[in-house]
Amino acid sequence: MTTRAAIPNCQGSRTQLLARSIRDTLGEGIRLNWVHSGAQLADALMKLMEANVLRETLRQGRCCLHDASEVLKNRATARKIMKLLKTSCTENELSAEKM
Repeated sequence: MTTRAAIPNCQGSRTQLLARSIRDTLGEGIRLNWVHSGAQLADALMKLMEANVLRETLRQGRCCLHDASEVLKNRATARKIMKLLKTSCTENELSAEKM
């Protein structure tokens, strides 16, 4: 139970309730994952931002979730490939200049 002597601050109370809800959820064995802002469909309802992704999702009537570890792994692989290409291009340019 949370008690407070001061006049309640709506945002502070809301945050306390949210934190309690998250703690209870974790206690039930449910795992929470952070989703970056660009992938949060509801953000367009609450913030001033581009809403095309939300509109398209609603138009299609479905959305697709991806395994976060797979997505991160693919991004890391793509970054490694780009780094390798940049490194090999630079080395080839230096070799060509020496000739």
